[in-house]
Amino acid sequence: MIRRPPRSTLFPYTTLFRSEKLVEAQRAIGANRPSVLEGRDTGTVVFPQAGLKIYLDAPARQRAKRRLIDIGDDSISLTDMMREIEIRDERDRNRVHSPLSMADDAVIINTGNLTVQQQVERVMSLAMERFGEVL
Repeated sequence: MIRRPPRSTLFPYTTLFRSEKLVEAQRAIGANRPSVLEGRDTGTVVFPQAGLKIYLDAPARQRAKRRLIDIGDDSISLTDMMREIEIRDERDRNRVHSPLSMADDAVIINTGNLTVQQQVERVMSLAMERFGEVL
């Protein structure tokens, strides 16, 4: 799992390689067909011309709770996971290549108090409003 420590701590050292190669691959995937892609630089670097950009946000505490459930590791405390998330956010906001930032035309969805189903419904609603039909 890519978000499980210590893999997530390797990102600062692989960002440049990831950015150059992965951006090319992501652009190829979305070049000729409707696509849904996610990433911290997808709406600003990979697909700045995308027809719909959504910025999912939630408080660090809520994200840490979700991450702990995802990885299923009881040895990591909520405080430690929250700290890890905050450090990664700060690092990603300040990196030179492809920093974490919200596209000016992105729609913000605060997922802090939303279930996964509610998040999906909100995204689908936005897509329907924007494109009229969603496959």
